[in-house]
Amino acid sequence: MKNVILSLLPLSLISITTVQSEELSAEIKSGQYCQSELFEQFKKTEQTNHERLRFKPSDKLMQFVTSMELMCPWESQKDYNGDKKEDWIAFVKSGSEFQLVAYMSNRQSYQLKVISRSDKLPASSFIRWLPTAQLNNFTKKTMPVNNLKYSLQVSDFEGMTQFYLWDGKEMKSVLTTPQMF
Repeated sequence: MKNVILSLLPLSLISITTVQSEELSAEIKSGQYCQSELFEQFKKTEQTNHERLRFKPSDKLMQFVTSMELMCPWESQKDYNGDKKEDWIAFVKSGSEFQLVAYMSNRQSYQLKVISRSDKLPASSFIRWLPTAQLNNFTKKTMPVNNLKYSLQVSDFEGMTQFYLWDGKEMKSVLTTPQMF
């Protein structure tokens, strides 16, 4: 079916799409899409040695990121704690370890929360937001959402997928499942 649809598209449209995908891949690799005012604020206000990740994603992750137009696979910015201000969650490097961190608002200020730590580069992992209501599709029970619109999905092509929700103090893992997107 996909070939039939592509054959109906004008050749110029196919060329433009290919160029855009190649440009997207190059910009993802260079980190140009990962521009965030919250990251800049984080760097100015927090006295840490955290660095934004800059590395070539695994081939599987690069294919997925490009096909899904997931602009920034190691960062996400949404209102995860329900206070109507955006929060910033990202994989970062701190010294010799890699961390998944949350820069969470509490209406007046922001606080840094470490979600997880690893000595392994997350080259095959990505994060993205997911409407919290969709978590119920992955479980047989209703997840407590407490007016939270967004949950965090952390997926690894070589492992598992974890879903996180804000519990009032931290991003807490609420579901771990075999790889799913």
